[in-house]
Amino acid sequence: MMKKLTIAIASSALVAFLGFQLAAPAFAASKVPCDQIMQELDSGKKAAEVAKDLGCTVGHVRYCKAKAKKAAKAAAAAAAPAAAASPAAK
Repeated sequence: MMKKLTIAIASSALVAFLGFQLAAPAFAASKVPCDQIMQELDSGKKAAEVAKDLGCTVGHVRYCKAKAKKAAKAAAAAAAPAAAASPAAK
């Protein structure tokens, strides 16, 4: 009897887990692109306003902001050695 109960609980847990996994792509497809978030932030809106307007979380806005900052830093670092190595810079 206990074995059947354990199997039933494990099966239910597996079905629930798979149900959540199948629902994930629908959520992922509704995410707002970071480009759109950054345009809104650059226009002077606060993170909370952007999140409310675009239907995402403030955390997602912060993620996009950090991603843009990291990309800008990488671009600046890539441009700096190229300018220093150029003979025209001397």
